[in-house]
Formats: sequence, C-alpha cells, structure tokens
Amino acid sequence: MVNDSNLDWNQSLPEVKRFADQHGLERVALDEWGFNDPTVIVPQSELWDCQKPTAADDGQWLVVSQI
Repeated sequence: MVNDSNLDWNQSLPEVKRFADQHGLERVALDEWGFNDPTVIVPQSELWDCQKPTAADDGQWLVVSQI
C-alpha cells in the first residue's frame, strides 16, 4: 500500500538532468525510489544500487533518491 506521503515521485530528476547537462556528464549512476523510468527525464542515467557499490563507481557522479 502506498500513498503520496511515502512515495517518491522523482520530482528532482529535472534538476539531475540540468546538472548532468551543465557538467557534460555522459553517465550518471542513479539509485532511485520512484515508480517511473528515470531515463525518460535523465537519458544519461543508469540504475545503480547504493547498497552494492563497486570499484568502478570510484570517482563517478552518483545520485541517490530519498523519500
């Protein structure tokens, strides 16, 4: 059961897109909690699990969505 008080609507994804564009980022690792496809708003995003980081994540930009 969900309602809008415990559901993240990915409302900050446009700001992530602006940041990525301003900094010329080709890849943004994204751990998101919403129910939509974040690549529609941030095409350079790739789903990432913040609980399972790897050495490949070192020095990369990472975005974590919170509720």
